Amino acid sequence: MKRKYYAAIILFILLLSAATYNIIFSVWYYSEIKELLRTNAPEEKVDAAVIFFHSFGNFHRVDEVTLKRLDAAIELYQQGLTENFICVGGNGGPRQMWGSKKMKNYLVFRGIKADNIFIDSLSVNSITNWQEAEKIAKQKSWTNIALVSSAAHLPRLFNIASASRMEISIWPPGGFEFEEKAGSKELWFSIQHELVSSTGRMILGDSLFTRIVLYFRT
Repeated sequence: MKRKYYAAIILFILLLSAATYNIIFSVWYYSEIKELLRTNAPEEKVDAAVIFFHSFGNFHRVDEVTLKRLDAAIELYQQGLTENFICVGGNGGPRQMWGSKKMKNYLVFRGIKADNIFIDSLSVNSITNWQEAEKIAKQKSWTNIALVSSAAHLPRLFNIASASRMEISIWPPGGFEFEEKAGSKELWFSIQHELVSSTGRMILGDSLFTRIVLYFRT
């Protein structure tokens, strides 16, 4: 009987600790989003914008989140802030279904010159997304890069990309007025995803975490 009692107490403590960690991370990450949007907009023309794939939608098309990121990148172009784009992510493995290629097709359809759009076919998560984008940028001698992704994704991306010697800025869909409220269901799910990814990287390290992601996604 005592064993069950102690087991229940331990389980309760673990659940309470997990819930506390979740709340603390969520509040901290929300403040990080707001601060990043306030301080890291591109102040001048950038060499290229890196657009991060989110997911496939119906009929193997890019999903609505990815479309918003692409439209945000087009806004950069229309405002004269860049002429070059790097599309990363969506490696379909054996299926040869690359989200990056579909993103390029959309940009070309919207009037961006195909010669100004570069894609990767290897990356499977945010870490490898940036690694492949960085390779392309170095080949082109680009040093000033804007990251185009959803607001909740940008703090982690910015942290990853800032390890390089490049000048990094951000460009989120919907502009820099962060209007999503703390109680937003979509924002809550996005932050939970960032919690899992950030915690996984912290515990497992980038290399092992990436191999696990690669195993499940390809």
